Amino acid sequence: DRDVTGVQTCALPISTTSQGLESVLEAHGASRSEAPGMHIDLDGWQPSGAPELLEISVLSPATPGVAQTLLGLFGVAGMYDEPMARHTVAFARANTFAALGTVDGAVVGGGLGLVSDGTLGLYLIATHSDYRGRGIGGAVTERLMAEGQARAASAAVLHSSAMGLPVYRRLGFVEVCDTTQFIWQPR
Repeated sequence: DRDVTGVQTCALPISTTSQGLESVLEAHGASRSEAPGMHIDLDGWQPSGAPELLEISVLSPATPGVAQTLLGLFGVAGMYDEPMARHTVAFARANTFAALGTVDGAVVGGGLGLVSDGTLGLYLIATHSDYRGRGIGGAVTERLMAEGQARAASAAVLHSSAMGLPVYRRLGFVEVCDTTQFIWQPR
């Protein structure tokens, strides 16, 4: 099937989990969360530009402090720092990059990008709560998209939070599927 955007869609439910995995995850304290999966074609896409005073740097996610900074922006710093730092060092061996947005030297937004087989996956895009509503999340996303284009990505995909949905729609992303995540937060 094809939807109105021309993106290939599937009429049948698809799962990447084994039978029974969801109940095991829930039994161990993980909670189910639904999020829209989104897509944009990068061929011919052009960024609209960052807000004034915002500087965005692209760097390796293995750069010391980057993983912790992104986790802090996303609101999950602390107990995840060590595993995420190890993960990002391994992740950096792939075609992965981070974008950090700063205002007057303070990090106010960031995110991760991974290019694989011509598709840019976008992850952990967040804006510091004191700076939301100023176009920072959109600008960081566009910087990641531009970097993905430079690395031969012709499309970008992400799953969105409710807060990010209007931002991604303004950037041209369209909803193409529902995604299920299982989130575990220790007590």
